Amino acid sequence: MSDQGARPNKGRGRGRGNETRGRGAPSGRGRGTQQRQTQAPPGRGQRPATSSGLEEDFPRLGASTPTRPAWGKPAPVSEPQKVVEQTVAEQIPPMPEPIKESVLISQDEEEEEKPSQLIKQEFPKKPAIRGTEGRPIKLRTNHYRLDLKNSFTVYQYDVEMKRKSAKSDQDKLISNKTLMRKMFQVLQTKLPNEYKNKIVYNFSKNLFSLIKLPFETSATYELNVENSVFLITLKTINQVTVEKNFYQPLEIQILDLILTHNLNYSCINVNRSFFKEGNDRFELGFGLELWKGAYSSVRPSELGLTWNVDSANAAFLLCQDLIELAKYHYNCDINSLRNAILSDKKEGIIGYSFVEDYKNREIKTKTGGFRKKIKGFGPDPVSYKFEWNKPDGTKKTVTVADYLKQHYNINLRYANLPCIDLGRANYLPMELCSTELKNKKKLDDKETQAMIRKTAVPAADRMKYIDQWTKNSNINQDPVLKEYKIDVNLRMVEVDGRVLEPPDVQYKAQKMPSKTIGEKGQWDHRNSKFYQSIKIEKWIVLNFAFRVKNEALNSFINALINIGDKHGIWFEDPLDVINETRRMDDNQTKTIVTKIMDKYKGIQLIVVIFGGTTNAYKIVKTQGDLISGIATQGVEDRNVNRISDQTISNILLKINCKVGGTNFVLSRENKHFGKYIQQLYDGPLMIFGADVTHPAPGEASDSIAAVVGSLDKECCYYAARLYAQKSKKGQSYEMIHNLDEMFFDLLNTYAKQNQNRYPKKIVFYRDGVSEGQFSLVLRHEINKMREACMKINPAYKPGITFVVVQKRHHTRFFPVNPKDEIGKSRNVPPGTVVDKDIVTKDMFDFFLCSHMGIQGTSRPCRYFLLHDDNQFTMNQLQILSHYLCHVYARCPRSVSYPASAYYSHLAAFRGRDYIRRALNVPNVGIASQKIEIHPNIKNRMFFV
Repeated sequence: MSDQGARPNKGRGRGRGNETRGRGAPSGRGRGTQQRQTQAPPGRGQRPATSSGLEEDFPRLGASTPTRPAWGKPAPVSEPQKVVEQTVAEQIPPMPEPIKESVLISQDEEEEEKPSQLIKQEFPKKPAIRGTEGRPIKLRTNHYRLDLKNSFTVYQYDVEMKRKSAKSDQDKLISNKTLMRKMFQVLQTKLPNEYKNKIVYNFSKNLFSLIKLPFETSATYELNVENSVFLITLKTINQVTVEKNFYQPLEIQILDLILTHNLNYSCINVNRSFFKEGNDRFELGFGLELWKGAYSSVRPSELGLTWNVDSANAAFLLCQDLIELAKYHYNCDINSLRNAILSDKKEGIIGYSFVEDYKNREIKTKTGGFRKKIKGFGPDPVSYKFEWNKPDGTKKTVTVADYLKQHYNINLRYANLPCIDLGRANYLPMELCSTELKNKKKLDDKETQAMIRKTAVPAADRMKYIDQWTKNSNINQDPVLKEYKIDVNLRMVEVDGRVLEPPDVQYKAQKMPSKTIGEKGQWDHRNSKFYQSIKIEKWIVLNFAFRVKNEALNSFINALINIGDKHGIWFEDPLDVINETRRMDDNQTKTIVTKIMDKYKGIQLIVVIFGGTTNAYKIVKTQGDLISGIATQGVEDRNVNRISDQTISNILLKINCKVGGTNFVLSRENKHFGKYIQQLYDGPLMIFGADVTHPAPGEASDSIAAVVGSLDKECCYYAARLYAQKSKKGQSYEMIHNLDEMFFDLLNTYAKQNQNRYPKKIVFYRDGVSEGQFSLVLRHEINKMREACMKINPAYKPGITFVVVQKRHHTRFFPVNPKDEIGKSRNVPPGTVVDKDIVTKDMFDFFLCSHMGIQGTSRPCRYFLLHDDNQFTMNQLQILSHYLCHVYARCPRSVSYPASAYYSHLAAFRGRDYIRRALNVPNVGIASQKIEIHPNIKNRMFFV
């Protein structure tokens, strides 16, 4: 199994007088100079088949326990939520998707709790005194003030659209947005002229009108659209008054619809963003284009209403004839297309690969304008016959080709090509089908890189684009806005901000002062020894990459050891260097990884070189984290073949944390630390981070909840606890269902490592919560934390501060003075904070940009304080949050949001990499599982 590469005798000094250790082969290990294994077997370029049954030896995950009574009051008798115990997976799940916004589960469905259980649900008020620390800076922001002349009342209606069938009970509901827009346009022609520009529609279920529609409770209209008959039914729901100075969520939604109603007809709408055909388009590949547009949202603020406009980018699959797509897919001409389709057969499906690639694209037919999804290929139109019910009532058996000729006068050009199966034995020739324009949400690596190159523009260019788009929209000439008496000030809002100083960062014997870090938010630590470095005596190297040869591998090991010396990490020579570079399927990879970890049980570290082996990363992490309890550090083959000191240093930052070390901490000698943070740390203080990641739409995997908590007095070393969870109907569930158990476990772990002292103050940074979920998430999660504290001791009541951090927003800042711009992208300096004007009127919230934007425009993080027992001032929370962005262990620079929130995000995505069976969708309540990390590493930073 193990072939060992030669290691030449390369000495390296460790700063201990003249002592030098050689890199020769250790005695007794029989290391030769030749590898017995071939490096690149034939067929390596082919993708190895994924095996099933891989997970049979991977661990089962424990089921969650029922929740406990809430803080300070007994729980009323209520029906407990059902917790479903699950087992491990039979197939390897796909790679995780980027984090997605959850579907909010309603209170009465999932988390109903009696009033006696709840803490008082009032968010902390906005402080009378805003932040004062930092130098002043003038900023522009991509908000435009709205002037609502008067309050107004609208009538709300429910909308139902159907395609009419011969039998009324077979009418089909319409969900296609393009078709709904066309139907609404036709509906407007049936209404009196007095309704013109007074009706707005969200192209789903809600329609609003400034004047009452001409019926009392409901009405159904018959519409002829695209040569088909449709029915639209409107039902009266409610009257809504939009007040001039007081706005509820529904009223904001109405104002959004008013502002963008006509944009829906002149642009393509994708998730609040609008794109015009023919403008700002760049080719990304065959039939795929990048379109530039703009995001639009109405936001309430201290200034009143503002229109938030941001640049937007989306990839679109263009309208294409199906034959052209098939020729491109099979890389052939029309003469070879038939054979290419027929020979592409798998699982009984003809044209399998084409069907897999295009099964989610809507196919528009040239006969009737129907929109269907492709199911597969069928017989050709000349050979397939069916019974035709003719218009005169007679029946006739005809071929598809004859039917098209007689009924539509269509002569087929490519009658030899197989028909498209549109379901229920409906076959249509390929030449009569085309794809609809569609936004492509998931891009491959090449497309993603091309998109980044086109979209990452300097901040000043982004500002100009937004301003120009806004002016070109002619929004103040919009007839709908005129009817509702709304004006837009087309000048960007200017706000006063401040730039906070960075902290001092402490290494073992060296301090990086704030002046050194400066306004670039980064520092040079090449010759700095880590604050607490670990001696690594037992470790091995496992190489899966056939592109990595012996010489490159030995140079990499030398560099790891030598640069480790500079950072204070003492590496003994590796116990073994194992090359497994042959082509393997997943079962073979799992067998090898298991044998190696069993053989070297108890070692500190395995450095794994990855070279594209299918699912090798997931296999290594599952075995190392859950079963063997060995820290593993993955390295891409390109970083071994092209060594740089900076890359090696970055790898060492991760390794030191994984084996129990601390890279750097906040210096307590800093003046602002002493003024604002010292008292918190003396509490003692424990900092948490929490996040929930969700699967992509249509993916069967679970949501993963991760909570991390600091274990040291410097609040820099964290442990993580993970749970998988799923709600009924398979909807994404944003609340952390088992937070009480995770919180309880982390508090006890903290106490064990701190002389049995529990923290008196807790700051909890929560990622991934939208404003509409604040009350529900806060109520659930604060109660869960209180339950955990009561379980430790009924008298244990630490002060808890609950802060939501948001990155999914569209507010950007641009320096007014060019002298304030930082870097090539000309962004705002790190530490830029804004806590007035464009924030909420009554909540404790602010924007803080703690990092330097290297590429594109910096996105500030938005902070909301939802619960506070520790009486934070605005200065104190801003400085603490900014300082915590400087102790992210993976890089010597500030990051965009506090390290604890960042770690929870990493831990949640690590949970998605573990090979395990997905939870079954529960009939009631929440299904959840504890993901048991091996005891050897559960209190270490395995997730970095």
